[in-house]
Amino acid sequence: MKKLIVLAMSFVLLNHVPAIASTVEWTLKSMTFEGGGSAKGFFTWDTSSQTVDSWSIDIVGASNAEFPPFTYSDSLLNHGVDLVSPLGFDIVQFRSEVPGTSQGRILRLGVSNFDSLNTPISKLFLIEDRPRDAGLLPFVPGGFIECKNCFPVRYAQTAGFLSATPTVVPIPATLPMLTLSITALGFWRKKKILH
Repeated sequence: MKKLIVLAMSFVLLNHVPAIASTVEWTLKSMTFEGGGSAKGFFTWDTSSQTVDSWSIDIVGASNAEFPPFTYSDSLLNHGVDLVSPLGFDIVQFRSEVPGTSQGRILRLGVSNFDSLNTPISKLFLIEDRPRDAGLLPFVPGGFIECKNCFPVRYAQTAGFLSATPTVVPIPATLPMLTLSITALGFWRKKKILH
């Protein structure tokens, strides 16, 4: 009987180990630029390779000559993503060549560190770094900027954040059946001993 219980418990443990998501889908929230316009969309973070797998981010709203509506996407030619680690924080940088020009367009999101992207939470606030006049890689409250080869720059107006919903790991279908079987076996064994 002890062997049967040990075997059953081993089976339960092996089949009930929660699956760890290998990717986390982050949605951009509350990302409005000074002068109007906002960034909306998502990117998928691969937790094992610590890279961005896919992305689709639309720059929408108020249009101006420097920053018309635009889409950053892994499905478009000449689009890419860089992971940059300057002084004390990390940057996820989406980039693209602007069709018909030699200028690139860049959207930078500041995060405390790339490991923070491994765990889905409802609000992961972007990092606020240097003031505008501090030189290279400026961030203002909000933790994100958009630029063309990083001049001119369009700054954040609101405190942006990322949001990801944790995925629910379902109970394996075999677990209730196994529990019921073990319970029935126990009652059968007890009944057999009593008679």
